[in-house]
Amino acid sequence: RGNKGKEVAYRYNDDLQTCKSIAKENTNSLIEFTKVSYNWYIRPQLLWLPDKAEYSYKDLVKQCLQQRGHSVLK
Repeated sequence: RGNKGKEVAYRYNDDLQTCKSIAKENTNSLIEFTKVSYNWYIRPQLLWLPDKAEYSYKDLVKQCLQQRGHSVLK
């Protein structure tokens, strides 16, 4: 959706605001603590569990934008 049509800038701004709100809703101190605990203490002991949980606000926004079809520099 990011690179299609004439409204690329409009879609980007809309998607950026949506991704920021999603990342803000999914990050707080309690959630961040549980994600860090999961990634560093629980997951290494149980290798069959799913991949690492993303716990950085910036990384969540980048991942959201990439999934919406926008190119993001790392």
